[in-house]
Amino acid sequence: MFAIIPVHDEVGSIATVAAELGEVLATMASKHEILIVDDGSTDGTTSLLRELARTNPSVTSLELVRRTGKATATQAGLDRIPDWADYVVLIDGDGQDDPHDLPKFLAPLVAGDSDMVIGWRQSRAENALRTVPSRVANRMLAAATGVRIHDFGSPLKLMRADVARGLQLRGDMHRFIPALGSLAGARVSEVPVLQRPRLAGRSKYGLSRTGKVFLDMIGLYFILRYADRPIRLFGTIGLWLFVIGAGLMIYLGIDKIFFGVALTPRPFFLISIFLLLSAVIVIMNGLTAELLSQSIGRRDYPTRAYTPRREDSGIPGADPRKA
Repeated sequence: MFAIIPVHDEVGSIATVAAELGEVLATMASKHEILIVDDGSTDGTTSLLRELARTNPSVTSLELVRRTGKATATQAGLDRIPDWADYVVLIDGDGQDDPHDLPKFLAPLVAGDSDMVIGWRQSRAENALRTVPSRVANRMLAAATGVRIHDFGSPLKLMRADVARGLQLRGDMHRFIPALGSLAGARVSEVPVLQRPRLAGRSKYGLSRTGKVFLDMIGLYFILRYADRPIRLFGTIGLWLFVIGAGLMIYLGIDKIFFGVALTPRPFFLISIFLLLSAVIVIMNGLTAELLSQSIGRRDYPTRAYTPRREDSGIPGADPRKA
């Protein structure tokens, strides 16, 4: 079993989280590894992770040269899933998630009922100003993606390794891992969990992210529906613009031919021309997006938005990516 913990400035909690998680994983799997991805920490987390990697054979640390965001840091961990791993754990380093809930996550995976299990936080250690917008966003996400779970943002996740390897996270897409997994065909379920208070430090999230989450939801909806065939979105919009513009032009033409009404002074004449030109532009943009989508889909190499500085393993002489 392979666990990934993306962290940024969690010097007060990460050692406890790693120790607690290691104890739980030892009871769940005969072989396990914990990869802690340091996303540009500046509070002493980096040196602490190096020490943990030296003293604990099951812990590996990966340092990124700059802060890239949780999604990219998580992707750095996903890129290093070893071949022997059958399941992958995602968990935060703040101590709010209880690793002792993981055995409940494993049961539906072993039974073959699910491919990805997400925690459903029953007791949020936050005030209503954060929990209410979160609930609204979760309902909108469920409606937009068709994934019927209650808590898309829960950090605690357990999934099959092949599902985890297929994830491609960019920007802030860590919020939408259940939807991305479902898009790839994974069966997603949830297990109720309790959220604990932070062990130390402060949250990296606030109300300022609400607008960003809404914009990300629009982007996710586009990805889920039209990423492979963008011409269907642009083409549909363009065709409607063309139909409306052409209809106005026909109406104006009938007035001109049968009733002698001048075209140029009428606002509808300019509107119809604008709609027809807009239709051509939108459809051409759709064709361009279609070509780009097909071109990117044929690439046989991934593109990554991070640069690793250093990777430490607790096993002397071992390559952590092949452990």
